[in-house]
Amino acid sequence: MAARSPYFVPESEGIRAGESPAAALRRILASPGAHQAPCCFDALGARLIQRAGFPICFMGGFCVSAARLGLPDAGLISYGEMVDQGRLITEAVSLPVIGDGDNGYGNAMNIKRTVKGYINAGFAGIMLEDQVCFLTPKYHQMIFSWIGSLRCLNNLWSYL
Repeated sequence: MAARSPYFVPESEGIRAGESPAAALRRILASPGAHQAPCCFDALGARLIQRAGFPICFMGGFCVSAARLGLPDAGLISYGEMVDQGRLITEAVSLPVIGDGDNGYGNAMNIKRTVKGYINAGFAGIMLEDQVCFLTPKYHQMIFSWIGSLRCLNNLWSYL
């Protein structure tokens, strides 16, 4: 039998029969104490987290991007890739998995699609970024993208 982590809470072990992943997450978070959710990027990592005794885990965008592409989380991983990776993870474990939904991958309709897709993939919860802070690398990437678009428009305008 594997050694249990000091954060293991016996009464919150995994998703119970007939319980949704979201209900299991709510039950675990309602229990007393701080709850750690180690990050995974694949099914094996999630199984190791479960075997170590943690009651929940998190699939992060940076981890998935680094594992799949060898690159940082800079908007290169698509919604579809995250959902596919999440489905593999949630099917491999019996504990609630929280997914990184980035900024929802677009506008309000994209966010709705992202939430539905993550639910269908088996996620217990989703973390969405509701704004981009100017101190983060994502903000700088966004600004550089805008500058590139403006340069393109300027070149097009001067051509016309």
